[in-house]
Amino acid sequence: MSAAVNSPELDGPIAKEGQTLTWTPSVS
Repeated sequence: MSAAVNSPELDGPIAKEGQTLTWTPSVS
């Protein structure tokens, strides 16, 4: 899931925080 943080497609502030466990795949 660490790739999700570096994914430009994910515009989630949660992913930017580094919390890959709480990120929500709204784009996927």
